[in-house]
Amino acid sequence: WISLLQTPEPSVLVGPRGCGKSMVFRHLSIRTHVSKLKSDPDILNKLGFFGVYIGCASDLQNDLLWIARKDGRPREMSEEITSYFNLVLTRELLRSLAMCAVTPSMTQALGLTESSRVKLSGFIYEQIGTCVDVIRVPGMDPLQACADVLDRLRLQLSRDMLEERKSAIKLAPTFIRELCRHARSLIPGLKEWRVAFLLDDYT
Repeated sequence: WISLLQTPEPSVLVGPRGCGKSMVFRHLSIRTHVSKLKSDPDILNKLGFFGVYIGCASDLQNDLLWIARKDGRPREMSEEITSYFNLVLTRELLRSLAMCAVTPSMTQALGLTESSRVKLSGFIYEQIGTCVDVIRVPGMDPLQACADVLDRLRLQLSRDMLEERKSAIKLAPTFIRELCRHARSLIPGLKEWRVAFLLDDYT
């Protein structure tokens, strides 16, 4: 299974409940292998990519299941759903990078500098295009601060959808592609180890 998922092409992993699909996805996530105490950068070579785990049941289904209870509503809210999904993917990518940033060996392997982290978060704020309140405690990683902002925006978008309000939060359908392209230009390691989103329970 792991070797199949390491190919550059998108993959869909199917199997009966309890057979280990989630275990494989979690194993392929970089956050499983990174800690403040000790991290081996060679794990990137073993995994073959920079894996970002997304638990769709917890991050999407629990919050968006109500949308499907009315015929036609998913299509009506397609832009909001896409923006919501993009916010979740971006938040988890930033959390994964921020976790790597506290480990010198991983920082060095990825070429993850303070400047690149600030520029990447700045790019995201620009793409959001709405006024955001950034709360960054001195010493806090800029990517973690940005991830926290995105989570607040996700909650705001969820409220706007529930209350059928026009939301100021809107991200283009191609946002994730552009984000990953920009991240590769700032973080050399992501050219060698591409970003792979591991969508658990996507169906």
